[in-house]
Amino acid sequence: GFLQITTTQTFPYEFSIETLTYNRTNDLVGFASSDLSILLINARIGLKKVREFEFAAENKITDLCFSQPDSKWIICSSLDKSIRVWDILTGVLIDWIQFK
Repeated sequence: GFLQITTTQTFPYEFSIETLTYNRTNDLVGFASSDLSILLINARIGLKKVREFEFAAENKITDLCFSQPDSKWIICSSLDKSIRVWDILTGVLIDWIQFK
């Protein structure tokens, strides 16, 4: 048999979390907060901060997802009627789609 030991870890954050997503491929957790930023943390190595996208939208972020199958981008939709695509490696906004 085997013994599985789990630990509870916390990640302190000063703003409320609006939405989050988990990527099984690389153990990244992405969450959007009430300050309109997106934060990526690595769940595999002790909840270490990987990247932060400040001012990721102009209004509440409603959803997040990682690009598939490569997980190179984080994509967010928001109440400012847009979808933004952020490159995780560089931290750069690479595409922005605005709707009426």
